[in-house]
Amino acid sequence: MKNKTFLLIFAISLCNVFNSSAQEKKTIAPTLINLNYEDLLRNREDLRKGKPETAEAFNKIIKKADKILSTEPLKVTDGAVPPTGDIHDFFTIGKYSWKNTETKDGLPYIRKDGATNPESQGDNYDMNRYGKTVSYVNQLSLAWFFSEDEKYAKKAAEILRVWFINPQTRMNPNFECASALPGKFNGMPIGIIFGAQLVKMIDNVNILSMSNNWTKEDNNSLKKWFDDYSAWLLMSDYGVIEGKATNNHGTWYSAQVAACAIYNGRLELAKSMIEKGKTQLNQQVAKDGSLPRELDRKQSFNYSIYGLSAFCTLAGCANAVGEDLWNYQTTDGRGIKLAFNFLIPYIVDGKKWEWETLTDAKGTEAVDIITQAARALGTEDLKRAEKFINATSPLESDKVWLLGRNKK
Repeated sequence: MKNKTFLLIFAISLCNVFNSSAQEKKTIAPTLINLNYEDLLRNREDLRKGKPETAEAFNKIIKKADKILSTEPLKVTDGAVPPTGDIHDFFTIGKYSWKNTETKDGLPYIRKDGATNPESQGDNYDMNRYGKTVSYVNQLSLAWFFSEDEKYAKKAAEILRVWFINPQTRMNPNFECASALPGKFNGMPIGIIFGAQLVKMIDNVNILSMSNNWTKEDNNSLKKWFDDYSAWLLMSDYGVIEGKATNNHGTWYSAQVAACAIYNGRLELAKSMIEKGKTQLNQQVAKDGSLPRELDRKQSFNYSIYGLSAFCTLAGCANAVGEDLWNYQTTDGRGIKLAFNFLIPYIVDGKKWEWETLTDAKGTEAVDIITQAARALGTEDLKRAEKFINATSPLESDKVWLLGRNKK
């Protein structure tokens, strides 16, 4: 009888331990780079209270997530065999790569800056499958967080396992065959830019880790993938070349390494990338706040925003390790704040864009970084820009509002 009583008490205690662990998993605040967890919680509470603005944004996320539930996970192994012969290698031509019209076989392909080739999104290549996979994870993670319905977390976990973990279907942690130029290059260092999407996904995986369907084993397996990817970025020929780039590619390289390092708890490596980011600000930001290397592009306005986005992401990484890149300035005053001061008149005040651009210079692409910077820097110009851009781009505004960056 004593033994039975002891076993019963032991079993109850064990259950309490498991319940405590489960509760702990759900309440530990995740380390986020582009998102703000406190505001996410606040917005979820507003949703529970029936605030109409939050409900509208929430419904948009749920509508997208519901469509994903019935889809099969996409696989890197479904496309054409890469030049390496390994079907697990990510393979795509560059989006600006086109067949050569002066040769019968179209080889070698040529690059046309700013002109996207639809072929790059075709089934032979992994670009479209990869982009959808990352987007699906992000959408499902947020759908789970705000609805607390595990079906969304379960689907996100399934998608992550297929693309990153399952030995039969996983992507190798490199971009050796990315941005290929058929007939000339099997891949190029600039293909590393495709990994920039993974930074936002890491944030959403960290949110997902509070669910019951993304296990510690899953998370450790994904951490291993990102640790291997980080090693490839640091040691491969492609990675070394890309890390020296003096435009957005170099900054996105630093942001990727930093994000991978933070995810794996390698804070000193992350801090080294923040220091590298200071050098990159010195290299890339002119005295007037412009990004000259981005102004040279065919899509100069969009690339100026994209280049500044990379610095904002790196600044988010800096926050995660107790550093401040938002307010960093070179000895002559160049930094992220000056770069925003340069762009804001073109976005808010209707100032005419003077450089080449293939599309109208509009600020909708800047909604994420303006709301993020307004929170971090708090200048009157950024607050004014945030108010303007959220009023003129309501779809993006609803999304960002739900994510918590422009919460007042």
